[in-house]
Amino acid sequence: MLYYARAIEYSMLVALNDIGIDQSYPTQSTMKKVKQPLDYAATYPNAVIRYYASDMILHAESDAAYLVLPKARSRIAGYFYLSSKPQTSKISLTQSQSNGLILIECKTLKDVVAPTAEAETGGLFLNGQTAVIIRLILEALNHKQPRLH
Repeated sequence: MLYYARAIEYSMLVALNDIGIDQSYPTQSTMKKVKQPLDYAATYPNAVIRYYASDMILHAESDAAYLVLPKARSRIAGYFYLSSKPQTSKISLTQSQSNGLILIECKTLKDVVAPTAEAETGGLFLNGQTAVIIRLILEALNHKQPRLH
């Protein structure tokens, strides 16, 4: 399920993250959480991602949700996509993006952070590491000037 969610159906990642947290101590509640993404995948079997030709400017957007998980943990998310224009205004992801996402990260911060700003900073750090890897992949594919925006 994780491969399918990371490749095509990004909306399932949060549910799979929750299942991963609960799997060491499974309960009936965990079983309900497992059935939900399976039912979703069976109900919507034809998910697609559409990509358009672009100048391949790498965009990385980061977000964090503070203290939303058990044991006072926070969740971070990263959205990575390629497009032709640098984003210059604060428009939401769906409004600014004309190309399919190349990667979405949905992770749990292992450390308990004090303020919301620390969760956001942790998310920026982890997503920055991922953006560097994507940039190196673009360079290995002989893309002349992959830019990070």
